[in-house]
Amino acid sequence: MGLDSVKTGFEIAYCNVAICAAVAAVIVYYQNRRLEQSRWASSFFEKFYESQKYTKVCVLLDSSDTEGITKLVDDEQ
Repeated sequence: MGLDSVKTGFEIAYCNVAICAAVAAVIVYYQNRRLEQSRWASSFFEKFYESQKYTKVCVLLDSSDTEGITKLVDDEQ
């Protein structure tokens, strides 16, 4: 067993570790992305539905009052 074969073995092991680390990084990235999306959605829900600031808009959008919705949109433009 020569020095070249040991060097080649280490290179193969290094490449395998690098590939595993890259795959693990991609998995962690997608998990963190989903977690951040969940946090954003939760924050949006709290701000829009649980805050008193948007209660009128929320009630209006949940109703079938198209005239009221149209008036609200026109007033904002």
